[in-house]
Amino acid sequence: MTLSWIDDGDPSGELPHTWFERGGVREISVRTFALQCQKGALRRYLSVCSALLDRAAPADSRALNRKLMARASALGMGVDSEKHECKLKTAISAFADQHWLSAHFPDIQKGERLAETRLGRLLRDPRAVAQGADYGLVISLLYDDVDEAMDLLFGIRKRVGVSMSAARPDASRQPAQGELVMTS
Repeated sequence: MTLSWIDDGDPSGELPHTWFERGGVREISVRTFALQCQKGALRRYLSVCSALLDRAAPADSRALNRKLMARASALGMGVDSEKHECKLKTAISAFADQHWLSAHFPDIQKGERLAETRLGRLLRDPRAVAQGADYGLVISLLYDDVDEAMDLLFGIRKRVGVSMSAARPDASRQPAQGELVMTS
């Protein structure tokens, strides 16, 4: 069994932060990958990103952002106050080690307020546009169960997990304004 993903040149060999941007397909053993991802949060991140890639149609990013903002607010993890931002930062720090976070989400590690990062904008502005990896991280932080997240956010009722082959979106279809498009 192999999982194909885009090689971003990350020397740590962990999850790619640029799945959707640049070339160099590399295959790794799913068992090997599972051993590398000792934290369940990283496996959840991979499952979310895989489920996003498997979507047949683009999602409306504004509707998705509103749902994520509501979930973050309900969990007290929004970026609307210092207290909530601190809780979100704690969740991000517990998500993965600092080396992985700085390699894959460098703007989080720069010391700026979380509200000013890509993730912060995603959780405070329904019109924010983010990369697929950003959505993957936010969904992984806000939901413990990937199946529940995909059902609530996209109406996908199938069991998701690490996909053995990522389905490619229809390249001939032009997305409407505000749609989240996952490209490979």
